[in-house]
Amino acid sequence: FQDLIEDVYRIDVATARTIDVTLRFASYDLDLYLMNEAETAVLTQSNGTERPESFTWSAAAGTYYLGVSFADDNIILPSPVPYTLELR
Repeated sequence: FQDLIEDVYRIDVATARTIDVTLRFASYDLDLYLMNEAETAVLTQSNGTERPESFTWSAAAGTYYLGVSFADDNIILPSPVPYTLELR
């Protein structure tokens, strides 16, 4: 990725299933990335400043990573930027 990913979360999927992912945030422009175990992008979600960012994904068993990133790495953000990441 050219964009820096500020926060990364590991997800271990024991059996194949459908997973809904939602990223809720009040301000700024956050993007959501899904990567496989080799850290290759599987899905990216970038709606600009529209909120929330979300996607539904059919996950095979395995290890995945969700990344949350501020869309513009040239701006210094207050730390931390509040958001909620939901998986269902």
